[in-house]
Amino acid sequence: MDVFTLQNQLRKYRVRTHDQVQERLMEIGEEFGYFVIPEYEVPNLVTEGRVSKIDVVWRSGDRIDVAFEVRMKRKELDIPTSKKDKEKLARLDANEKFFVNASKITGKTYVFQMDENGEWL
Repeated sequence: MDVFTLQNQLRKYRVRTHDQVQERLMEIGEEFGYFVIPEYEVPNLVTEGRVSKIDVVWRSGDRIDVAFEVRMKRKELDIPTSKKDKEKLARLDANEKFFVNASKITGKTYVFQMDENGEWL
């Protein structure tokens, strides 16, 4: 999965809520043949003794192939700014990791991919 394909798939629809972004990511994952899990729970991911949730994961077998964190924003949509979400994705064992900013005003989405070092590409 590359960021441009994902961006184009998401932009076919205008989303107004966090749930709508998650639903669309789930539909796209199913279209690509993945087993899709919303609100995927991961114990001890960021804080010992606490469960973190990843907004959407796409799995094949026992492996998480793709993971997504979603943030609804009013401005600075072209900048992935959530420290908490970045930390969750960086610590998660997944082949590919994406952060999606969605505009609360227009519904437009911006997709960012994380590299293996936890930095945005």
